[in-house]
Amino acid sequence: MKKYLYLSFVVLLTFCCTNQVLVAQSATHEVGLRLTDLEDIGFIYKKQKAENRFTRFRVGSVNVNVQEDIFSLGLAAAIGFEKRKNIANKLSFIHGWEPSLFVSTTSVNDDVISSVTPGIGYVLGFQYDFSDNFYLSLESIPSLSASFQFGDNVPDNNYRINAGFNANAIALTAAYRFTTTKSDQ
Repeated sequence: MKKYLYLSFVVLLTFCCTNQVLVAQSATHEVGLRLTDLEDIGFIYKKQKAENRFTRFRVGSVNVNVQEDIFSLGLAAAIGFEKRKNIANKLSFIHGWEPSLFVSTTSVNDDVISSVTPGIGYVLGFQYDFSDNFYLSLESIPSLSASFQFGDNVPDNNYRINAGFNANAIALTAAYRFTTTKSDQ
């Protein structure tokens, strides 16, 4: 079962890292730091696909815990499709679908339990452009996910389904915007 967990993770990373080809001569990119709270910090990268449409790649929630006989590691990644609608000068409403995947493994003594949690969420938020190159955004992602556990001592009911909208999970993103030409890519 472990090999399926690792294979899923490798497939997700390969998909995230594959460069998409643009037809246009230049491309707008955005890279930023995303904070949900001081313990949930992630990175976000966005690439413009059309006017007011972006593909977004998010990596975060990297958890590493080591104490005596316990070791745990977790990683969350998401790929989203963001649309923007101008609602005022420098202020935009952002929204769009965002599939995600969280993988984790925990080892207590010699018992190893791994889990895979695919999910789908919908980004809802606002973005304020301070300049042509810098913006801040606030967003939340209501989502639906299912978690599956694998390991030697996992009970028969090794799955869990979650759905929800958590008002405490509003993320702040600070991002830098830049443009590249086709020869720079």
